Amino acid sequence: MSSKRKLLRKKRGNVCVSPIIPCAIVTPSCFSVTISPPLTLTTTATPTAICTGSSSLLSVSGATTYTWSPAATLSCTNCANPTATPTVTATYSLTVSFGTGNPGCSPSTVYTTTVSVIPVGRWNGSVDTNWANGSNWCGSVPLATTDVVI
Repeated sequence: MSSKRKLLRKKRGNVCVSPIIPCAIVTPSCFSVTISPPLTLTTTATPTAICTGSSSLLSVSGATTYTWSPAATLSCTNCANPTATPTVTATYSLTVSFGTGNPGCSPSTVYTTTVSVIPVGRWNGSVDTNWANGSNWCGSVPLATTDVVI
């Protein structure tokens, strides 16, 4: 699962305005304006579903600093691409910053991506549709006498 949101990256310019007041002399007021076209950030988990004991790579790009949480199952929390090794399905949150030169571009919006954990003995079908391919199962290929959950 990925999270895609548009953020704003700014362009600067000046604007001068003069109010219209009949029979009055008015000095124009000038001020700086920031115009912000959209910037898209996408968070992803690859793969989005893992077997118990496996890992998933979380990734994002386009910002200056990154803060991922929860930290307990991540290889790093202040990097763009941490490795997640959850033992149960987990949703990871990301806070980004575009640096001190971009006021207003540190959104309070939370970006999320989820990694699902598949228990041992379950079909994940991650390679192909071959039931005998061990890579399609979490754990090992079940025997003919094994009950399976698909």
